[in-house]
Formats: sequence, structure tokens, C-alpha cells
Amino acid sequence: YTAPITKLQYLGGRFLGALLIQLVIFSSVGLGAWLGTMMPWLDPARVGPNHSLAFFQPYWTLVIPNLIFGSAIFFGLAALSKKMLPVYVGSVILLIGYFVATQYSSNVTVSTPIALADMLGGNAVDRVTQYWSPFERNTRLIPLTGILLWNRLLWLGVAAAVWALTYAKFSFTYTGRRRKAAKLAEPEAALTSTLVLPQSLPVSKPVFSRAGSLLQFFSLTRIQFSETVRNIFFVVLLMAGWGFAVATALGVNSPRQTPVYPLTMLMVQFAGAGFVIFALVIITFYSGELIWRERDAGLDQIMDAMPVQRWVLFTSKLAALMLVQVVLVCVIGVAGMTVQLLSGYHRFEFGLYAKQLFGIYLIRFWILSVLALLVHTVINNKYLGHFVMVLYYIVTFAMGLAGLQHFLYRFGQTPPFVYSDMNKFGPFAAPLFWFELYWGLAALALAVIVNLLWVRGTEVSWRVRWKQAGARLTRPAVASLAVALILFVVTGTYIFYNTNILNTYRTSYQEEEARAQYEKKYRQFLETPQPQIISVNTQIDLYPEKHGAVISGRMMLQNKTNAPIARAALTVWPVDLAPLPIQHIQIEKLAVGDGQITLTEDKELGFYLVRLPEPLAPGAQLPLDFALRYENPGFKNSAVNTDFAENGMLLGDRYLPYVGYAPEIELTDDSVRHKHGLNNVKRLPKLTDVAARRFNAVSRDADWIQFEATVSTSPDQIAIMPGYLQKEWVENGRRYFHYKMDAPILGLYSLNSARYDVRRDRWHDVNLEVYYQPGHEFNIDHMLEGMKLGLDYCTANFSPFQFHQLRIIEFPRYQTFAASYANTIPYSEEIGFITKVDAKKPDAIDLPLYVTAHEVAHQWWAHQVISANVEGETSIVETLAQYSALMVMKKQYGDANIRKFLKTELDAYLRGRAQERNEEMPLETVGENQGYIHYNKGGLVMYAIQDYIGEDKVNQALAQFVKDYAFKGAPYPVSTDLVAYLRKVTPPEYQYLYDDLWENITLYNLRAQSATATKLADGKYRVQLTAVAAKMRADGRGEETPLALHDWIDVGVQDAQGKYLYLQKQKIESANPVISVEVSGVPAKAGLDPLNKLIDRQPDDNVTAITE
Repeated sequence: YTAPITKLQYLGGRFLGALLIQLVIFSSVGLGAWLGTMMPWLDPARVGPNHSLAFFQPYWTLVIPNLIFGSAIFFGLAALSKKMLPVYVGSVILLIGYFVATQYSSNVTVSTPIALADMLGGNAVDRVTQYWSPFERNTRLIPLTGILLWNRLLWLGVAAAVWALTYAKFSFTYTGRRRKAAKLAEPEAALTSTLVLPQSLPVSKPVFSRAGSLLQFFSLTRIQFSETVRNIFFVVLLMAGWGFAVATALGVNSPRQTPVYPLTMLMVQFAGAGFVIFALVIITFYSGELIWRERDAGLDQIMDAMPVQRWVLFTSKLAALMLVQVVLVCVIGVAGMTVQLLSGYHRFEFGLYAKQLFGIYLIRFWILSVLALLVHTVINNKYLGHFVMVLYYIVTFAMGLAGLQHFLYRFGQTPPFVYSDMNKFGPFAAPLFWFELYWGLAALALAVIVNLLWVRGTEVSWRVRWKQAGARLTRPAVASLAVALILFVVTGTYIFYNTNILNTYRTSYQEEEARAQYEKKYRQFLETPQPQIISVNTQIDLYPEKHGAVISGRMMLQNKTNAPIARAALTVWPVDLAPLPIQHIQIEKLAVGDGQITLTEDKELGFYLVRLPEPLAPGAQLPLDFALRYENPGFKNSAVNTDFAENGMLLGDRYLPYVGYAPEIELTDDSVRHKHGLNNVKRLPKLTDVAARRFNAVSRDADWIQFEATVSTSPDQIAIMPGYLQKEWVENGRRYFHYKMDAPILGLYSLNSARYDVRRDRWHDVNLEVYYQPGHEFNIDHMLEGMKLGLDYCTANFSPFQFHQLRIIEFPRYQTFAASYANTIPYSEEIGFITKVDAKKPDAIDLPLYVTAHEVAHQWWAHQVISANVEGETSIVETLAQYSALMVMKKQYGDANIRKFLKTELDAYLRGRAQERNEEMPLETVGENQGYIHYNKGGLVMYAIQDYIGEDKVNQALAQFVKDYAFKGAPYPVSTDLVAYLRKVTPPEYQYLYDDLWENITLYNLRAQSATATKLADGKYRVQLTAVAAKMRADGRGEETPLALHDWIDVGVQDAQGKYLYLQKQKIESANPVISVEVSGVPAKAGLDPLNKLIDRQPDDNVTAITE
């Protein structure tokens, strides 16, 4: 401060120097990204050409502005406070702001202000590029315009203001601590008075007993804990963490997410996820502060000379840090309960809070606390210790991605878990307990080592420290270390026995490789003619407490081809939403007829090929007898099979043998396929492949089957399968249920078993039932209403309901879907039973009702009419179910009030196509794994078609479609058949819709530029709308080609309350249409396609305010 320089030179020089150093550091990011594109293990198909501008442009749009902003903030904090601690706290608070902005950035209704609020600009980039196609993402640079430009200018302005404030407030003077001035009120004589000393002083008698050391331990722990938690910066961090935890937990009711009730299990999950970053920061930072507190204050030699045992000094710091973690987990609980109170929810599950916070989170934090103290003790440099801890966090995150996935060598890590109200911790309880014990013992051993290496005195060289550590190896230390290590090894051995011996340990790559091998070895049998299942009679014995089942029975097979079949292929590999790890399947019987000859028996891949005793003639039948035992011994490292839940078991039909080669087992991501030596995914057969229409979309091994099942389970559980309950009884301490279907059904069925409560109702002569977890009664009325409305709509418009019973069955939230089987709808607790429907909001979507209506519609679109197993198969099954549910919602909300729902569908489709990893297909040829097309786009397309030609016309076509194909076998219908029915009832002027919306990928860019209103003499208003209109056609990669406009598009005018004064279609043929309409009432807004019925990538600009 005494150098002859000005304040501007001093601050400016240091600021620019710091900025240049950071720029040099961050230049490694671009260099690393460039080098990364050349790594040999990358899939070449995923790497495009390198353009230098693509590496430099992010620097002037993001990196440099962010460095200027961050440097201004941190430089100002350091310059004005002359301390580093405020800089640390400021960095954490800045990170919080970024996380909060990111959390809400995906909401299409608020993303513009959130994009501006993101100080780092990432959300602004997302806002600009959120709907870019893969082609655009691969070829375009992000333009520094619009919302991104405004974001950059805003935060550069903030940086300039902070720097100006720093310059104005900075002073070269250094102000020490303020001390109270001594009082000078005593008379002068007092200054010269004689100090009188007592004749004798008390004699100090130091006590070096164990009790004395314990008293010192408690005293030092109290002091260090108190100093930590009373520190203003700790309080700021704690409050910031609490705020972010609250914001994260409130995300369960955010506009973008599906609102759910703030159950305790969700509060712990979300609040904990929001707070964990702060816990890691506090552990990392305050471990260093505790270790270095005396040295930073210059009191370390005094403290080291005190008559205090070494273990007291170390353990008091460890205990203080551990108590800090107790405060942290309490904050998580307070954040969760705060959100519950704010939501008006008062079912606090204090026991669950205690189990998760103190039994899981706290132990993890304690383990990391020991590691942090070890790092700071060994390295003996506070800032390098912070760096090493951050490096540890990065490495542990990267280990899983690198294939190092066993938790036996990932320090402090435990397998992820999902808590369910139905099944509690379920199969995750055992691995959680044993891995936490394992790493807890490791932490105990490390604590002993820290005590041995503890720095005491001025000698800090490693030669001296090792010598001191050897001298400190007393019998108690050796015993403690030996016991901890022995128990650590014993626990690790037990874990290894469970994860690697009782179970087979495989990495995710190895699981993928098994699927690749199945395809490489056996896809040759995909087109080999196979007999098909025509009936199933099965006996299933469930053992929920053992997480197992025995499945036996008989399937009748029939040769439906025109030639004899000499060989039969069988696959025993359970498939849920994806193939499950194939483990612990004991095949006790698998016999096709009598006297089969086994040609291939691959137990590892579940494939069996047998030669039949004699060729099966066309039309002939033979039995397939089977007995399979599924066991789940011990516990696994990961990829836990949650289907065998103790309370809430859900088994699909693929737990029974599958006849033939199972294409569902194949890998579906092209990039993953390339890693395993496979070509791009083999798509479904072409629409024009007539031979492929002999198989339906559900299963190649069956058409319509007779079904019967007997199920036994625990005596306190109810087991449900498709069909009607014939008999229920208890025998030998087990509860039995016999189900039988009275008509053929698809070869698609499931089994649920749990401790259920049941709500019953009726719709005409149909029994309605909801099986649910006690305490999850929130939405049962909505579900029953959805069942009735769905049955009403589909029966009135398509055909009669084929069953006289319909059931919804809750299952644990390990999976988040609902599915429709014959008269049975399994339904996850996550998506319907705990969803919150706010009746006070007029535009709130009743999701339980909607999802229920969708699944009820599948009783027609799948269980009456099933499509062929060719491309576009889901456009019949899923798109028509989506349409039916939308029509139910339309009747509930009305055309004008469904805009929010349509906008959500549009947003989901546009985001889905932006993330497409293979190739987007038109709706007519949609792939089986392209839900964003057959659900979201399909719903929009069908809604638009009924809006153009009339709902009655669409339903007339669909009713005829059902009449012609319901319950029919091969050849099954395809999407072009459906479109042909729709075209028949469509006027000529609207025939172009099918070319645009079904057969191609068509996008619009519609924008309302301005609108004016003029009051007429008769009291009406003439509204003139000036708009921009464009139409594009895209290929599967997203490359667009302009099209001429000759389209009928909605023109809408609303009043101030949002009521439509005018909503009619006009033919738009100009790129800059000017539209004039007359309305009765005072207009407030006008727009083109105001309800977002067409696929427009910028739906927010379709409507504009009217000016006079």
C-alpha cells in the first residue's frame, strides 16, 4: 500500500492480471474439448467435422463474460473485506443462484425471465437452442442475439457496477479490530498506587487422568463447534443451503414438473439433493479451517505446548465437525417440513426423517468428514487440501462413467436407493446398511491414522512425521486400528460374497455386452417360423418375503404357418421396460412336447433351441410345459431387480418362456451398439412388408390367447391378474387366487401382489376397483372419475366395452408408468396416487384423471384393435389412446381452456426431437422407442384433425376402424390403414393435413407481429392482425426445406379475461398475412394459431396484445 501507484492502477492491474490468469486456465477447456474429439474410443458416427469457430465462439459469448462477472464479484469481496472467507461464501452463494435458475429453466412458461436471471448464461443458451434439431445442433453456431445478448449485457452491466462500487469503497488504509477504549476515569493517584500482592499464590496441580482428558475433549469440542456455527459465514452458508433445499423441494410443485403431494419421502429426497452440495462445501472448507485454526491465528505452538493429549486435540476437532453435520441434516429436515407447511400438508413422518437423515445422510457426511481431516493432515497445506477434496468428488463421480462401478472401492459411496411408501427401503436396505458399515469402519481406521500423523510442533517433514507416528503406535492405537481393519475386511468379505458370489457382478458395459451377444448369436432365428401360443394356464407361487417366485404351467402352441415346423426356439430372459439382468433363473422344466432334442442350451443368454419329436404340421398343436424358479439371494452391488418387492410385487408375462427370438432384448441406441460391434439399430419392418403383418405389435409369439392362472402369495396380500376371480382360499398359511378370462386376450398380462386397501364403484354393469396403499387415498376419486369418463367416451364413440370389470392397481415407485392389460391397469404410486390436483386453479390439469383415461382407452386401442409389428405400430396403439384421453379432457375443460395442455404436449415433442439420438420418423412410421412422437406429437396431430374436420367425423372413422379390425388376427392393421379411414371422412380442402402431419415432418413458424382494433359505429370492433407465417419440412436429422403456404390456420381474438370473441380458420397463403375480422366485445389479444394446434417451434409469439 506504500508503493507510488494510484488506486486505479492498483485495482485495475490486479483485476486484469487475475482475469488473464483465469483466461489462460480456461483456455484448457477448449483445448481439451478439441483433443477429446480425437480420442480413439469415441464413436466416429457421433463426431462431426471440427470447425475452429465452434471452439472459439463460446469464449466471447460465455467464458469471457462469465470470467469478467465472476472476477468482479470475487475481486470486490476480497478487496473490500481483505479476507478470503467472504470469497468462498460468495462463490457458494453464486452457485446457489445458478442452481436455482437452472432448476426452473426448463419451464417453457417462465424460461424467458429465468434465462435473463441466469448470471452464467447457460439458461439463455438453452432458451435459444431448446428446440433445435440434431442437424441444427451439429451445424449452427449459437448466435449472440435476442435473449442471449440481453443476458450478457445485463450481467456485464452488473459486473461493471460491482467493480465501480469496489473502486469507490476501496481504501489503502488497513483498519484493525476495534477495541473498546480503556476508561480513564481513575484519578491520577491511582496510577502511582502500589500494587499489593498476596503473600502466597495458589499452587496449580495438573491432573493427567482419563477423566481430565475427557473433560478437555468436551470443552474443546464445545468451543470449536460453537466457534464454527456462530461464524457469520457459516450462518450465511447454512441459510443459503436451507433456501436452496426449500427451492429444490418446492420443485415437486413447480409449474414445469407434475405437482405431487409433499410426502416425507419426497421431501427428504429433494431437499437432501438440494442441500448435499452445501454439505460437501462445508465439510471441505471447515475441515481445513478446524485443522488450521490455531496455525492461522499464530497460536499453534502455544496450543501444542499445552498439557493436552494429542488424541484430545484431534478428536475434539473431529467431533466438532461431526456435530456440524448433525446441524446440516437437521436443516434438511427443517427445509422439508417448511415445504410441507407451505403446501398445507401436515402428515409429518418424523420416523422416516430420522431414518434417512440420521441413518443415511449423517453417516455419509461423517465418513467424508474423516476423509477430509485425513487429507488436510497428510497434505498439510490448507488450499491444496481443498483442491484434493474437490478432486476426490470429481473422481468418485467419474469412476462410474469409467466402468469402475463396484462400491467396494469407491470410498464413502453406497448404492443408490429409492424409498417407496409401499415397500419402504425394500431391497435397498441390506446394501445400504452393509456398505455404510463397511465405509464407517474404514473411516474409523483412518481416524486412528490421522491421530498418528497429527501435526504437533514445528517439525513437519515426512521423515519426522513417520518417526513420530511410529512412536505413537501405542497398544490402544494398534488395537483400535487392528479391530477397525479386521472388521473392515470381514464386512468387505461379506459384501463381496453377496455381490460377487451369491450374485454375479457385472458393470453396465457387461450387461450391454450380454444383450449384444444375444443379438449376434441368435438374431438369425428371428425369421425362423415358430409355433405361436394359443393358451396359457399357469401356477405362480409368490414368496414376497424372500423376493422370489416359482412359475409353472402349460402353454399350448399351434403352427399357424403353411409349412411344418421342425425346430422351436425359446427365450427365458425377463423384460420389463427394458431387459432385466438375467440371473438366478432355475429352469426346472422346459419341454416342448415329448422327446425333444436340445440343439442349443445357452443359460447365460437364456436362449434354447430344440428339435421337435416330429415336425409340427400346419394347424397342429403341442404343449410347452415349464417350471421356472426365480430367486434373489443376498444383495447386489447395483441393478437391483425391484419387481420382486416384498410389498408391491409386479411381474410381467415375460417372466414366462417366450417362443422365438426376442428382439426387445437388442440394444436400441446406435452409439451404444457401435461400442459393442453392432451396426445401427434394425428398425421395424416396412409398412409395405405384407408378410410382417402376420405378427402384432405386442408379441410375435402369440395372437389372441385363452388365459387362466392360479396365484399363491403371503396371507396378508392380495394378488391380482387379468381375468375374473373364480375362487379365493387360504391353505397351508398361504393365500390363493384363481383367475380365468372368459374371452381371448392378447398375450400380454401381469401380476401384482401387495397389502392393499380397495375402493369399489360401478359404471353401468362394470365393477370398478382401485387397489391402493393405505395413506394414498388422495386421487382415488379422480381415478374412478377417469375410468367412468373414459368408458363413457370410448363406448359411446367406438364400440362396447368387452369386460365387466376394470381395476387399477398401485405398485411401488421404482418404475414411473401406468400400463393397460386386459381389464387391469397397474399404476405407479409416483405418477398418479401422489399427484396433487389443485382444484382452485381453473387451468390445472387433472393428471390422474388424464392418465387413467389414456389407460382405459387402451382397452380399445390394443385390447380390441392391435396393430401389426411394423413401423408406425404405436401410431395406432398409443396415438389413438392419447387422442381418446384428450377428448375426455376437452369435455372437462373445453376447447379454450386446454391450451396449456396442448402447449405442454408441444413442448415435450419439440424437446424430444431435439434430443433424438438416432433419427426422427414421421408419425406414420414412428419407431417403437419414440414416445415423444406417438404420445406428444400424435396427440397434437389427432387433436388438430378433429378440430379441422370435426370430432364426430374422426370418431365415425375410428368406429368403423374398430368394427373392421377388433379382436381379429393376422393380417393386422397398419398406420396407412388408419389414415385411409380418416381420409374417407375428410373434406378435400383438408386432405393435405395427412401429408403434412402423418406422412412427413412439418413445422410452422407463426408469429403475431401487431394487432390493432378500431371501434365501429355499431359498437363492434374491427381487429387487424399483421403476422408472419412460414412452413418447413424436415428430414430425420432435422434439416429443413421451406414449403409454400396454402393452409387453413386458426385466427383468434380474445377479450381481457381470455374469452374468445373470434376463433375461426382462415386460409393463409402469404408469408406476411394481414387479417381483418369484426368482433362483438372489447378485444385485448389477437393471434395466429393461438391454441398451438400446429407444431410451431416458437409458440409464445403466436399471440400479441391489441393496440388502438
